Amino acid sequence: LLACLVALGQAQSSSLDELVKGEMKTQKIVGLSLARLTQGKLAWTRTYGLANIKENRAVDDETLFLIASVSKTVTAVAAMTLWEAGAFNLDDHVGAYLDHDIRHPNYPNANITFRMLLTHTSSINDREYDNIPDKDVYTFGGDCPIPLQDILYNYLVRGRKYYKTDNFLEERPGTKQKYSNIGAALVGLLVQKISGVDFSQYCHQKIFTPLGMSSTGWFLREIDTSKLAMPYNRKAKPYGHYTFADYPDGQVFTNPTDLSKFLGMFMQDGVHNGVRILQADTVALMKTVQLTPSVNKDHDGLIWFYESVGGHRVLGHDGGEMGTSTMMFFSPETLDGGIVFANADDSDLDRILLAVMGLPDVGGSSDSVDPAGESESSGSFDSSASSDSFDSSDSFDSSDSVDSSGSFDLFGSSDSSDSFDSSDDSRESRDADTPLLEELTMADSSAHTTRASLLSGVLAFVSLLYF
Repeated sequence: LLACLVALGQAQSSSLDELVKGEMKTQKIVGLSLARLTQGKLAWTRTYGLANIKENRAVDDETLFLIASVSKTVTAVAAMTLWEAGAFNLDDHVGAYLDHDIRHPNYPNANITFRMLLTHTSSINDREYDNIPDKDVYTFGGDCPIPLQDILYNYLVRGRKYYKTDNFLEERPGTKQKYSNIGAALVGLLVQKISGVDFSQYCHQKIFTPLGMSSTGWFLREIDTSKLAMPYNRKAKPYGHYTFADYPDGQVFTNPTDLSKFLGMFMQDGVHNGVRILQADTVALMKTVQLTPSVNKDHDGLIWFYESVGGHRVLGHDGGEMGTSTMMFFSPETLDGGIVFANADDSDLDRILLAVMGLPDVGGSSDSVDPAGESESSGSFDSSASSDSFDSSDSFDSSDSVDSSGSFDLFGSSDSSDSFDSSDDSRESRDADTPLLEELTMADSSAHTTRASLLSGVLAFVSLLYF
């Protein structure tokens, strides 16, 4: 029986490899890292392709990725540890906890609450944020020196450098849902102000260190950058490593093994390997769809949101930034979870996520999957949209300390330049006609599965059959 199960596991592994390689070729994905969770426990990991083309460095289990908006789930958990301690109520006005009050200019008597920030209903609008000069948001080749509170107060406080009435939607706070990176970053600042501890350090103290996420950090200085995957556009041109001022909305660097501990904690009602981060009732609250259906159109809990992937209802978050696409979801019904990281732009990872979770595609494209309204959907970063994402392509200066390593043209492009060309304002349109090699140069080392991982998968399958 065991031999049969091993053979079945190998066949499933081969099928996954075939699907993944096909998606990588079609979508021009340089590298991928995957993890499967069963009943909140890590079952296996697999890696494909290259973390860095120029170095010919393969993705392995230790390779770190910038996980973009999946980071928001960490920010939400950090905030809810303070909520558990009675430090604030979800319907408190956030201005009471900050150095400067934040009010909607057209509704000065309306509170902006923690719950609104955590459900993207605060009326804080990201659109004008995209017009801030890149140098005041992004840092290439190092950690952004701009303090978190400076960028947020400059954007949200009347009279400050980047304040405009258009930084808020026309609607009253609490009446319309519009995905807001700035709103999520403000949650991070609130954690910092309420706790009296730097936000990044608070996350290390309360989440990363207790869970044993030793490879994870919010800044380049906190991680081993020799293990960091280079972010690429769809012509396999590198962006270089970068950070940004509003980091709590998207700047966690981690690998699927580390993040599986965080996802496993949430899947297991706040505890992982005997370490409790949140109470079960708090996790249940975060999973509960907030507000009324007419307002909460995207089926959000507190940052964590529900969507349908391949006809399956899953809970989690996706992310997209320059050169990275990510997904972290689980099925509340089966407690199967999946993590998918790609170091490439605009990658549709739905099919890979389904395969990782062992779920068949029973129809139904991803609906309620676009919390940003236009920029993030199933880990897809739409660089042609100008709002709700940190798209600096319109004014990207390739001289800004951009690491041009990895400039080998994996996909046979005729462009031999080593630096990223920002002359086109749409990465998607620029890359649409790029030819692919028949066989990717990364292919032969494409799959990495340890014997322990295979055995874990077999045992998980046996347990499912038995029970």
